[in-house]
Amino acid sequence: MHHFHTRNQNPDLTRRAIDDRASSHISWPNYHSGANGDYQTIKLEEPLHPVLAEPESQSGAIRYLPAHPHEGDVSAPRLVVAEGAVLNGTIHMTQHPQKAAHEAMARYQRLVRPDAPWCPDNVEFIRRVNDLDARADVFDIVTAATYLVLGLGDVYLGAPVATPLDPRHRLVTTKYNPARTWTPENAVGIGGAYLCIYGMEGPGGYQFVGRTVQVWSSSVQPPWLLRFFDRISWHPVSAEELLELRAEMAAGRLELQIEDGSFTLADHLAFLELEADGIAAFRERQTAAFAAERAAWTDAGELARQ
Repeated sequence: MHHFHTRNQNPDLTRRAIDDRASSHISWPNYHSGANGDYQTIKLEEPLHPVLAEPESQSGAIRYLPAHPHEGDVSAPRLVVAEGAVLNGTIHMTQHPQKAAHEAMARYQRLVRPDAPWCPDNVEFIRRVNDLDARADVFDIVTAATYLVLGLGDVYLGAPVATPLDPRHRLVTTKYNPARTWTPENAVGIGGAYLCIYGMEGPGGYQFVGRTVQVWSSSVQPPWLLRFFDRISWHPVSAEELLELRAEMAAGRLELQIEDGSFTLADHLAFLELEADGIAAFRERQTAAFAAERAAWTDAGELARQ
């Protein structure tokens, strides 16, 4: 169910609050556009498109959509929140902090912002703002995590938006500001707490953690590799292995390891309760590190930049 700032508000009063502490001037549900979590009214035209049909609505159609693709809040119907299961699969994908990603970082530092806090090394920046002991810890967490795909097409051609199921694997970071002008195809990056695989070359802002095989192919149907609620498990490979795997994928010969499965919300909630102390400790340390980074930005005038 979709909730907005002024219509069909979330019945959970705790959700009616600013949810991005770093951008307190933007109201809830906070998804970083000027509409501040609100909606737009749809102008219906006949014949009604099937996508807009809604039998339970008085008008028989959906009348409101987010004012921006990233706007609003969602919740599950109360009757199924504790028992709903979603059929999905686990896709085992390879990842490497490949040369092309390093070239994109270098181009950005050379041509756009030599003084950016995430330059010259995105991985070191992620380590710092999450208070990890070593740069290698970033890759260890990424490969230990299981990422749940929550959306597709975020940045072109089937690009997934995914987040780790275990909150202790949710590395948090900022995006580039301004965005870089070039991102290699199938670069893997983290922005906020979300991971994305870029489906094609283009601009971008997620912090690089590697590169992987193609997630879109116009020679197969459907052309996108991933589906909503798929889970991604990462496996490190060498740079040479990744190039070979990408060539095999492009030729249609690569068979990824894919396992059928299901995601049950009740089990996930039980896991979160069982691991609550460890999750709280991780978040406390992470929050302190991010606050220290933000304070350093304030002192350096970073937040005053236009």
